[in-house]
Amino acid sequence: MTDESAVTVRVSRKDPHTGYDPKGPVASSRVVSVLAGLLGLEFVLLMIIGDAGNPGAFGPIGHGGAERMIVYPAMLWMLAFGGSLMAGISATGHGPFEA
Repeated sequence: MTDESAVTVRVSRKDPHTGYDPKGPVASSRVVSVLAGLLGLEFVLLMIIGDAGNPGAFGPIGHGGAERMIVYPAMLWMLAFGGSLMAGISATGHGPFEA
């Protein structure tokens, strides 16, 4: 006689205390956040070098272009973050921040 009442164990990636899914949409937004922050900081360093007396550090984009490259990643991040907050329910039935 075979035992056909096998128990199926479902392993969840979510943290039982916080509900955080390390491979969910929040994790991908963290990658975008880090990349946008690093790009902005890179141009902050470029501004420090350029304003310290080396105007050639700005290259073809100039002083104003370097200022824009500090602000643009932060503005695009804000748009993406706001869109993720307003996303609502996805096709899986869960919102952007599953709890």
